[in-house]
Amino acid sequence: MARCLSFTAYRDWFYRYSFANAGLRSLSSNLGDGTIIHCWAQCVMRLMEAHGVHRMNLVGISYGRFVGYSMAAQFQEKIERVGVPSFFLTDLINVMCTDYVKEKRELIQAILQDRNLSDLPKITQPTLTTW
Repeated sequence: MARCLSFTAYRDWFYRYSFANAGLRSLSSNLGDGTIIHCWAQCVMRLMEAHGVHRMNLVGISYGRFVGYSMAAQFQEKIERVGVPSFFLTDLINVMCTDYVKEKRELIQAILQDRNLSDLPKITQPTLTTW
């Protein structure tokens, strides 16, 4: 079988090569149940440092809450305070949209099943959570 040139594969290789040369580390976390998250978790901090920001307070919404939590755990000396506005999970389903509500509830319950909160890294910064 002949090999084909894939622009997507080349772009992915180029990004991996560029990020690694910049000193970033690729991280993959297995969340169980076949869920694996891949990220370059230090990208945001490097971007902030490139703009001259070395200490900060941060607020994350939506996926940014997870990024902010991860940054606070990794860079305790650089993150002074954390803000994470939150919704109740059932409210979040209704805010997203009203289609497939039953399926979304089942998905959230499956994601949270068998999670051990004591395995999460602890953050020491003052944290504001709003409901």
